Amino acid sequence: MKQYFTCTCILLSLLFTLPSCSTKNAGENDQTLKPQSLGCLLVLPTSTTVDSSAKMTFQEAEQLQRGAQFINTVLTAEIGGREIVRIVDESQLDAFFPEAVKGGKTGVINALGKSLDCEAVMLPVVSRFNQRKGGALSVDEPASAAFELKIIDTRDGKILC
Repeated sequence: MKQYFTCTCILLSLLFTLPSCSTKNAGENDQTLKPQSLGCLLVLPTSTTVDSSAKMTFQEAEQLQRGAQFINTVLTAEIGGREIVRIVDESQLDAFFPEAVKGGKTGVINALGKSLDCEAVMLPVVSRFNQRKGGALSVDEPASAAFELKIIDTRDGKILC
């Protein structure tokens, strides 16, 4: 329960700070970029950094997978009910692309944007997830998590936030 509360607080603080990512503090001679309004935001399933670490043990990889599932649950609960948000799960993602898409990750994002008529995609990636260890009154190891949320324009692949 504490984990859910902590993750919810982190996600809410991110949601409040996301608008700050859409503007750029420019110098006096530069024009300030204006935030763009999104008509649709696709939220893809949370991925992990398992493939990028050759030294990762099976147990660490399993913890990351549990963390990815937890973050998917929290994202769905916190932002899934919003009108502009479309949550895409693994099975839906596989159904969109029965065959390979050219262009790597950017090609997949572009194809998703076109097929679902969305301007942006949120890519959550979890790189650390540890459950709290200890008793009811003491902690041997506190819970910790590290993840990033990238919001990418589906038309050109640029990172918006």
